[in-house]
Amino acid sequence: NRRPQYGIYNFREAQISGTPNQTIILEVYASALHQSHSSESPSDRKTVAHFDVNLRPCLPGEIQTPQGVCFECGSNISLSPSTLPTTRQYSLNPSDTTCKECPNGGHCWGGDRLGAAKGYWRPSRSSPKFYKCLIASACLGTIDHTTDDPRGECSTSSGYQGRMCAACKDGYSQTAEFVC
Repeated sequence: NRRPQYGIYNFREAQISGTPNQTIILEVYASALHQSHSSESPSDRKTVAHFDVNLRPCLPGEIQTPQGVCFECGSNISLSPSTLPTTRQYSLNPSDTTCKECPNGGHCWGGDRLGAAKGYWRPSRSSPKFYKCLIASACLGTIDHTTDDPRGECSTSSGYQGRMCAACKDGYSQTAEFVC
């Protein structure tokens, strides 16, 4: 039972929970504006205001548990951005009901944070597929998921660029074995 201070009630610490992607109605009653009798239940009081509260849906990287809670895959770990992950779970689709195991050729930092392992390349941020590079040393992988390209970095100092780091930069030529 908290009391208003100077006629103002602060809801900063209030928490509203419910099933993700649902709308709930928050009703606020104020006995100060309505003379209530001690035997009157809160439902007998006059409604001062009601608010529609839209609960957010689960986001990419989260799954909805059977208990109706959004849970971030791999959220039981804490890593600095440049630490290689130990979690092996992810989710790219909020409608997933279970977290998926990290695919071969990938690093998973939890949630929807996936990156290519050294020697692998990923076609896009939304793809769970990783492809082995023709020249393993050309694909440096994703080391820091907060700044690096999630497809993986190419060894540009050795002249590699493009899809699967299989193309040569200007000024480089390619051998029959795809080496720049």
